[in-house]
Amino acid sequence: MNPEPKTQVKTKKTNWLPIVMTFIGIGFLAFIIGMQYSNNNDSIKADADNKLLSKKVIESLDTILLTNSESAPTVAKIEDPAKLAKTDDFYDDSQIGDYLILYPQRAIIYRYEENRIINFAPIVDTAVIKTNVEDPQ
Repeated sequence: MNPEPKTQVKTKKTNWLPIVMTFIGIGFLAFIIGMQYSNNNDSIKADADNKLLSKKVIESLDTILLTNSESAPTVAKIEDPAKLAKTDDFYDDSQIGDYLILYPQRAIIYRYEENRIINFAPIVDTAVIKTNVEDPQ
């Protein structure tokens, strides 16, 4: 009896590089998507915080001044009053942290911490004035 020759089973070596690169790519993609999701949530939260703060400022202003509740004002926090004061005397007494509140017919500088109106001015549509001057009826 002849002994049967032993057959060697060739094992195929697995090339791990494509597999590892695929997992790294998936991980990187998940990281990027997570960062975008986080940034969007931060932006949404900041927007909601700004709306809430604006609402509080308007409600506080309403305690000392009758405002037109039918139109929503634009509210902006003053960050550089010196720069604004160079553009118009309206901003001369404003401070960092005051709020500029713009209604269709008036502008108000309001100091929320003191519940105090710093300045108040009507907003005049110069196009209407110019038209009426040029074409009086």
